[in-house]
Amino acid sequence: MSSTGVCANCGASLAGPYCHACGQHESASHPTTVGHLFHELTHELLHVDGKIWRTARSLFTRPGELTAEYWAGRRARWIGPFRVFLIAAAALLFVPGIGPMNFQTRLERKANGDLNVAIGPPGEATPGTVLIDGPERDAYVGRLRTAYSAIRYAAVPLFALCTWLLYWRSQPYYASHLVLAVHYYAFWYLVSLFSGRLPYSVGAPLTQGLCAVYLFVALRRLFGETWPRTAIKALVLFVVLIAAEMALAYAAGAWTARGLA
Repeated sequence: MSSTGVCANCGASLAGPYCHACGQHESASHPTTVGHLFHELTHELLHVDGKIWRTARSLFTRPGELTAEYWAGRRARWIGPFRVFLIAAAALLFVPGIGPMNFQTRLERKANGDLNVAIGPPGEATPGTVLIDGPERDAYVGRLRTAYSAIRYAAVPLFALCTWLLYWRSQPYYASHLVLAVHYYAFWYLVSLFSGRLPYSVGAPLTQGLCAVYLFVALRRLFGETWPRTAIKALVLFVVLIAAEMALAYAAGAWTARGLA
């Protein structure tokens, strides 16, 4: 306990090593020495970074564990689900394509001068059109990214609604399914960060395959149903997931194309 018996941060009386009012450790009241700084450094490395790596390891190697731990109330050892999701969403900004599916875009001009926008794998121009490249396409892609970023998160509560409809007897609270959704999408976003650096023909199927398997394992861990029932439900959810992402991407593309001459 500090020599003054009060918290240096808020002035509350101390009854132990941590302040009951603000949570600050009483060691903050001590003079700042090299030994104190070394203790603080080791504490941060062992506790904060330990939580980061523990959470990352669980997210990538034990599908569904973070969600199960959160549902069970064992939360102190892990980074919160929404913080994990926000970190993953920020990382998605570095994916070369559009969104977690790494959509590629083609901007084409028809013979009559109208523009045609194609979202999907890169390829040859649609017959009767000419591919547009350079600053005009770059400007369009920038606007498309902005529009898609504004609506892409709608897929997360939709995914949670779908899992709730399939498993409401086992887990009746929609908010709990939202935790599952943010953990799952965090994994998907982070996988896309790496697979998006690969050629589209390799990265896209790799991401979708990994995410489909991950979803199956997570559902088995969380709900304990037989593997055939879990496989069917995982397939339904994954089809909904892909359809939702494609619909959001096309909606963003159509909205962006409205502003093009």
